[in-house]
This record gives sequence, structure tokens and C-alpha cells, in this order.
Amino acid sequence: ITWDEGEIDFGSIEIETGDNVPVEIDLEVELVSGEGDKPEDSPTGACISETHTDSVEIPSGKNARLLLDTIQGRNALVNDLVELGAFLGRFCEDLSENQDTEEDNTHSTTSAQGGSIALQQMIFQNAPASLQSVSFKEVSTLLARLEAIREGLTNSVLSQLLMIRSKPGFLDRLVNRLQDFRDQAERSKRRVSEAHLRINEAMAEQERQAAILLKHRANCKRLVTLIEEEISKLCNRPVQIIGQVLTL
Repeated sequence: ITWDEGEIDFGSIEIETGDNVPVEIDLEVELVSGEGDKPEDSPTGACISETHTDSVEIPSGKNARLLLDTIQGRNALVNDLVELGAFLGRFCEDLSENQDTEEDNTHSTTSAQGGSIALQQMIFQNAPASLQSVSFKEVSTLLARLEAIREGLTNSVLSQLLMIRSKPGFLDRLVNRLQDFRDQAERSKRRVSEAHLRINEAMAEQERQAAILLKHRANCKRLVTLIEEEISKLCNRPVQIIGQVLTL
């Protein structure tokens, strides 16, 4: 390809059709520089512009939609951010390796690692000037901002809000779910109140039973004393009753 002459000759291209008849197409492309004269008549360009204008209608105003309005648009945007994040991460690693290589020149270029670093340096030198002028700090800052944006697009709060915006039925289900949670909370409060009431009743019953038990213990001790006195009179000697009855 000779760019100075302004022509590209692709030669003849053979295309085989279903009838096994070779077709020769001769493509001639003529390049016109920016300072050259533009052709006066361009029916092909006009036809394409008219067709594109008639077939594609650009929405505006209330008819326009955001990229985040559809699931496909959100997924495409998140995928692009993930891909860009992977590129920036790899670019940061390359910049870090290049800086380490410039600071330390003791490594041998004949080793496998040295050859890889030399290849990276060659690729980096052939990169556009806009990439070569970027520093490691700038790329790291851009990567951090990108991760923050991606995290903001993928958090649960924004996902719920976008679902509410895109699907009105989701809002109804969310309202019903919140009402169910409220009903469950009210039932739980009622159960807690009933449990407190039962606890108070049980404590009152325990106090009553404790008083009755004290009376029974006093009566039991009095009966033991009477029995000891009667047995002592019958046996003409002191008698003392022992056993579990005294431990009540």
C-alpha cells in the first residue's frame, strides 16, 4: 500500500457463487486529502443520509430514555465498566513494572523476565503519546473512581430503585412485602405482651404457693413435736423423730 500516491489497488477478487461461476470484482479506492477539492455531486452520500434520517428517529423529551432504564442497558454499562477496570488494573501493573525496571538496572535482559519486560517496554513505546504521558498515580486515581462508580451501580439500594422505576408491579410486591413485615411485627408485639402477662401471672402464683408451703412446713413441724411428746410419754423416755420429714 502506497499512501503517498493516493490509490489503493486491491487487485481482482474472485468470489465463487452457487453455480460455480467465478466473478471478478475490481475495487478501486481513491483517497482525497483534506486540502483537495470535494466532489460537487455526491448522490450516494445524500441517499445514505436521507435513508438514515428517515429510518432512525432520535427520541427526545418525554420519549427519551436513559441508559439505566432497561436491564440490557444496565448490564452493558456494568460490563463495560468491568472491562475498563480490568484494563486499567493491568495498565497500572505495567506502569509499576516499568518504573521498577527504570529504578533497578541490575536485571539481565537475557532472562525470561527481562525479555518480557523488554517486550512490554517496546509495546509501551509504540503506544500513543496520550498513554505514555499518563502517570501511575493518575491511573490509580482513575481506577479508584471507576470502582466507586461500579460499586454505586451494583449496590442493592440502586438496584431496588431501578427495579421500582422500570417495573411498577415490583413496587406493588414491595409494598405487600412491607405490609407483611408490619403485620408480623404487630403479631410479635402482641405475643411479647401475652408472654409478659403470663410471666406476671406465674410469678404471682409462685408467691401464693410459697406462702402455702410455709404454712405446711409450720404445721409439719408442729405435728412432729406433738408426736415426739406423745411417744415420750408412752415410753417414759425422750424420743426424737429423725428423717426426711424434718428437712421440709
